Amino acid sequence: MSRDRHRARAARLAAREAERDRRRRRSRRQAPWRRVRRRLRAGLRAPARRLGRRRPDIGRRPLRQRAGIAALFVAVQGAVWLLTPSWALRWLALLVGLLALPAAVVLVLDRRVR
Repeated sequence: MSRDRHRARAARLAAREAERDRRRRRSRRQAPWRRVRRRLRAGLRAPARRLGRRRPDIGRRPLRQRAGIAALFVAVQGAVWLLTPSWALRWLALLVGLLALPAAVVLVLDRRVR
């Protein structure tokens, strides 16, 4: 009985050593690709998120400035709607106004040093 246990143990140890060798060979074979994958993943990682709530820039402006921006936008759109007979041009003016408003506000009212 002792011989059988000894043979079984030797077989287990041999199988374990063969598996360990196979893993070492595979690890050596994949090592160069590991570096490449690590570099690629480092470039794809998402940037660190800021803590806190992010607000649009218009919310940080004084109340009078925000009211002036809104009043001017509504006045310009009202004039366009009164003076333009075509519905397509009215909607186009509204769309262009909505898209251009943030850029115009930053260009005209921005207080940062350029």
